[in-house]
Amino acid sequence: MMNRSMLARGAIFAATVAAVATIGMLTSCKAAEARGYRQHHVSSHHVYRRARHHQRHYSRRGGACDGFQRCRCGTTAARHFGLPYAYKGFNLKMASEWARAFPHTSFHIGVAGVKPHHVLAVVGGSDCHSAKVYDDAGTRDRNVCGFTFVEVNGSRVAMR
Repeated sequence: MMNRSMLARGAIFAATVAAVATIGMLTSCKAAEARGYRQHHVSSHHVYRRARHHQRHYSRRGGACDGFQRCRCGTTAARHFGLPYAYKGFNLKMASEWARAFPHTSFHIGVAGVKPHHVLAVVGGSDCHSAKVYDDAGTRDRNVCGFTFVEVNGSRVAMR
């Protein structure tokens, strides 16, 4: 037969297990929120529209760069600067590799402007708000203030 102390210990054990389980669930929910996971339902209509836009966008432009195919801006910039596609272990066909392959610098003519999915050559302009750039779309004026600039052909003194 069970006495009162055994029943009390059993109740305390059950309450402790319930409290630990509740704390674990709350902690995992807060961690998911901290990682930016959405807690609300996304309608399938919006998911479908987003996927359709992505498909139309990349099929029209030839697809996203995979490091070997459809890498127009990286190959265009490499040709502009006279560089091989494989440069010191970096795949210059991919725009994201340019920021790691070359030293960072400030805006001036002769540098490459890099974003994670685009690279271009700065060929003119006095500031980043109205730069003349060359990329796979040709030569044009563009605001490049959000780009990271890298020195491709050595120091600025050598560029002059």
